[in-house]
Amino acid sequence: MLKISEYDRWKQVVIASFYQETLQAVREAEPRAQTYGAESEIRLFYILHLMYLEKLNPYKLNGFAIPMQSGGINLATPRFVRVAKNAGLFLHYWTINNESDMRLLMDMGVDGLMTDRPELLLQIRSN
Repeated sequence: MLKISEYDRWKQVVIASFYQETLQAVREAEPRAQTYGAESEIRLFYILHLMYLEKLNPYKLNGFAIPMQSGGINLATPRFVRVAKNAGLFLHYWTINNESDMRLLMDMGVDGLMTDRPELLLQIRSN
């Protein structure tokens, strides 16, 4: 984190980890750090959103980097996107490689797509 501070890049960097404890340590050590949610944090937010209780989310995180589906659960619904955005979270979906998924997510207003096909994404964006 020293280099991020040294170059004042906190607004350009998002820290990710599979481990909630690691992310909590980062958040406590550096309040300017932007972090994705760990899997357990994402799972809780998703459950809270189903019960219309997302405002009870206890975690201080900035966004999610998630697949469209996980364990048979659709994480790319208009309501989930809207609720996350209303909570001030950014949404980055991975790995989005087909045109219809790219268009769907872009139409819903997600913040970012991770793809193995950036040329296709650029083509879609320019249309």
